[in-house]
Amino acid sequence: MSRVEGLNYAPQGKPAPCQVDASTLACAIRSYRQEHPKDCIVCILHWGVEFQALPIPQQRREAALLINAGSDALVGHHPHVCEPLEFLQGRPVFYSLGNFVFDQHLPEACVGQIARLVLKSDTLEASSQMVDIVRCRPIPRERSAHRQP
Repeated sequence: MSRVEGLNYAPQGKPAPCQVDASTLACAIRSYRQEHPKDCIVCILHWGVEFQALPIPQQRREAALLINAGSDALVGHHPHVCEPLEFLQGRPVFYSLGNFVFDQHLPEACVGQIARLVLKSDTLEASSQMVDIVRCRPIPRERSAHRQP
């Protein structure tokens, strides 16, 4: 997350893709949260270092910033490998879902996760479903133990 792009073109009050730095996004989230306190805010983030199985310190700082600003969940992608699901202040942070339909040959890049977020009145439940990528097709594994504590 580094350049401002798209946010300027999003229709007023409508969800839309954008690319902004974490501080700018946190300000937008904080402002939106003040105006819409009951809405659920899920950020989809293109971040992380390719083929690194753990989030880098910058991702962890940005995750804390975005959760503190009012995000209910963060879902990351980009590294082509799965990174852990963590909970900050009880809110899920999927650092990287890994691949889903991709033909890479590295064993660690032939695995992905499906993020499952269930909104129930005033709670958000999170879990993930692991998948193996076989010839560019996701094959679900048994239900994952990654669940909200």
